[in-house]
Amino acid sequence: MNKIVLTAIVCGLLFACQQPINKKVTEKVVETEEKHKLQLVYSNLVDTESQQEVQQALAAAGVSTKNIGDFLESVALFNNTVGAKVGLVPQGYATIDSLLPQYDEAAIQSQWTRKYPIFQGGMAWVADGDLAGAVSKAGGLGIIGGGNAPKEVVKANIDKIKSLTDKPFGVNIMLLSPFVEDIVDLVIEEGVKVVTTGAGNPSKYMQRFHDAGITVIPVVPSVALAKRMKKIGADAVIAEGMEAGGHIGKLTTMTLVRQVVEAIDIPVIAAGGIADGRGAAAGFMLGAEAVQVGTRFVVAKESNAHQNYKNMILKARDIDTTISAQHFGHAVRALKNKLTREFDQAEKDAFKQENPDLTVFENLGAGALANAVVRGDVEHGSVMSGQIAGLVSKEETVEEILKDIYYGAAEVIQKEASRWAGVTRND
Repeated sequence: MNKIVLTAIVCGLLFACQQPINKKVTEKVVETEEKHKLQLVYSNLVDTESQQEVQQALAAAGVSTKNIGDFLESVALFNNTVGAKVGLVPQGYATIDSLLPQYDEAAIQSQWTRKYPIFQGGMAWVADGDLAGAVSKAGGLGIIGGGNAPKEVVKANIDKIKSLTDKPFGVNIMLLSPFVEDIVDLVIEEGVKVVTTGAGNPSKYMQRFHDAGITVIPVVPSVALAKRMKKIGADAVIAEGMEAGGHIGKLTTMTLVRQVVEAIDIPVIAAGGIADGRGAAAGFMLGAEAVQVGTRFVVAKESNAHQNYKNMILKARDIDTTISAQHFGHAVRALKNKLTREFDQAEKDAFKQENPDLTVFENLGAGALANAVVRGDVEHGSVMSGQIAGLVSKEETVEEILKDIYYGAAEVIQKEASRWAGVTRND
């Protein structure tokens, strides 16, 4: 029992409250150890037996079941963070003579703030402070969709997130926005930790971002662009396949992610067509470090998207999305409605003209997303949605979505791994 209690104390010191280790506490521990030369028992609690021993000891000491569960979950997260490089106790217990940490505290502290390797897509008009804040608070990475919004609107969303959580969050900056300079200034002023970018080249802002300690993650639709982003200093890229909703490229997630992973040596986040554990597992198997999810978060209970918009996604079938403006303007994936049919007709008409008037497409698209998201006009508005909409069938909380994706991926990976455990090459 003493062994177990000491183990729990040691773990508690390392894991407590997700806070950096206090210098005075560390100095006191050193002083105490020098005086008494304590030998302690340590465990990383990676095996079932040691976990059960500690669980029983904590329960006997009157610790609640919930707190025990939270503790063991934190232990698992810690182990996943520090990895094998720091010499984990493979199972059971080991004798140690110091409580001083032998780990990269900065890396661990960073990981504590992001429990799930899941980004919420920076969807314009949808990804506001309420949604992004809920995602970050629950352990994912919430991202405000900057879109073409002015500085004061983005500022209000940042303020909202800060009122909900102290966890890191991101802002998606559309580089073609007329307010891009203001938004760049804003994210630096507000201490935003992550910026994702789209619709342009972020090179002119890269040094300012990095000087401010901001992680820069451009969205890329091709290997060539991924290489370019890496060259200009991007910290990671989001490889988004054409299955995604909104503005899209020409490659599928399956083909794009694998080739981007092979081409660059910075982290890759897989996006496009991911809404559950199986989809996330596929992204990880392709070599992604994390996944980005959009459509499923649109229908989250914390999402302020109009209920008409949500309902249309919830009712969608696998074949209900279409691509508009493929040949004229910027290709957009959305659910089929009157607006998409008007786009189709405009494209047919344009093909018949030697010098087509492209302003027709601009006029059709102007304000269309806001019409759907804010005002609920799902016939004349643009109901942007990924092809995975057919899999999204219910409204859930952000926390429920994150857990379903994360633990669903783990379950799939573990199950499928057992199929291949005994396979060896013998040729």
